[in-house]
Amino acid sequence: MEVFLGIYWRARPITLGEYLRNTKDYLRRLQEIHPIFRELYDVGRKPNAETAIAPDLNNFYEVAREKIYNKENEYSHTDVSGHPTLDATCEFGYSLMMSNKNSAKEGKVCVSVGAGSSIDGLFNTVIIDFPEYQYPEFINKPLSLDLLKASIECWSPESGLVTNMDFFYLTYDNWDSLPVGWMTYSDNPSVCQLLPPHIQCERFGPGSLITISEEVSSVDNPEHVEKALAISNCLAGKITRN
Repeated sequence: MEVFLGIYWRARPITLGEYLRNTKDYLRRLQEIHPIFRELYDVGRKPNAETAIAPDLNNFYEVAREKIYNKENEYSHTDVSGHPTLDATCEFGYSLMMSNKNSAKEGKVCVSVGAGSSIDGLFNTVIIDFPEYQYPEFINKPLSLDLLKASIECWSPESGLVTNMDFFYLTYDNWDSLPVGWMTYSDNPSVCQLLPPHIQCERFGPGSLITISEEVSSVDNPEHVEKALAISNCLAGKITRN
C-alpha cells in the first residue's frame, strides 16, 4: 500500500534564502521524528546526479543551491552567472526532490518540497512518499500524525492529508475541494463544527485535523469509506481550498 503525506497552499512568494532556511528547518524536524531522514540525497534534475546530504545538514545550502537552479525560469535577482541570489524570488517558486538510495523493498522514502510560487493556479506542495517496506511504523498513527503536524507547523498550508491514492480518489472532485484522507487538515477552524459527532476532529494550529481511524484507511473497509463520504458530504460547498 503506497501511503503518502501531502500539504498544499496557493500563491505565497518567498525568496531563495527563505526557501533554503525553511527547507533545512523542515528536514531537521523530520530527522527528529525518524532517523531515515538522515539518509537523504538530493536527486537533482538529471539521471544519476544524486548528491548526499550530510546527516547534520551542514552541506545542505551548498547542495541545494547547486541543484535548485533552472535555466528556464526567470529570477528577480541574479548574480553575474545568471543564478538566483538569496533575495531572489521566482514566479514558479523553488523545488527540491530528495530520497534515500534504498530500493522499494529496502525502504525507499522520498521528500519533495515545492514552495515560493506566486502563480494563482499553481499549488505549493510538500510531499512525503512513505516507505512501503521495512518501516511499518510509517503506516501507524503516531508516526504519521507526528509527520503531518510537523509539516503543518513548518509550512502553514491551507490543507493537508495522509492517505493512499485509492482512498484519495474516493472523495477527490477538483483542486478547489478538500479531499479526505486517513488524516485530513484544513486551515479553516470551523471544520469540526460541521462534522457529525462520530467523526474524530480536533483543533490544531489555526485549523482543524480529522482522523478517520487508528489504522491506515482503506477503500476495502466499509467503515472507513462511510466516514470519508460523510465528511466529504458535510464539507461540500462549505470548506474549499480557495
